[in-house]
Amino acid sequence: TNKVSVALGLRLMPKGKVPFGSTVMTFVDYDKSSQESEEGLAEFFNNTRVGGMAITPEFRYYFKSAGKGLYIAPYLRFGRYGITSSYHYVDQSKGHDITIDFKGKYTNFGGGLLLGSQFNLGERITLDWWILGPFIGKMNFGLNASGYTLSQDEYNAIKDEFNSFNVDFAGYKLEKNLTLNSAALSISGLSFGLRSFGLNLGFKF
Repeated sequence: TNKVSVALGLRLMPKGKVPFGSTVMTFVDYDKSSQESEEGLAEFFNNTRVGGMAITPEFRYYFKSAGKGLYIAPYLRFGRYGITSSYHYVDQSKGHDITIDFKGKYTNFGGGLLLGSQFNLGERITLDWWILGPFIGKMNFGLNASGYTLSQDEYNAIKDEFNSFNVDFAGYKLEKNLTLNSAALSISGLSFGLRSFGLNLGFKF
């Protein structure tokens, strides 16, 4: 209409390393007096790969006229990402060397409000500027592993490292479960994000 339009965004993320992995590590609580614990956590993050997609529908209200000038845009976002990682345990004194392969997913659903502005660069070309768009949602993260068998000594050693890891951010609670032939990690809670400083070139048909 004269002042209203709608938009639908699709984001594709090829599988790769965790974005801002070193920052994510700062939210994980572990035994900082143990070099093995720190190295194990760093290796776990280094081995982690994530990739997936997100869909973002939005409703735009332009203060001047549709497709031109400043606008506000309430939006929703649903993201689903596949995750793989591995945990490598070595005990040289006892000759233990085992790798546990994890697979899981991360989902995120929520909404936000975007402030932006759109400019016409001639008759056909437009420039869309995302100025600022805070986001709040609900996230679920889970990793599972199976298909291996631990000895009791291996289980006891790995269990100690599992127990030393926790998540210390926004009230999240890390659920952990380890058996002789399976392992599971899960986190759920609120998620926060920000759409900002995005520049999009458009073509009018």
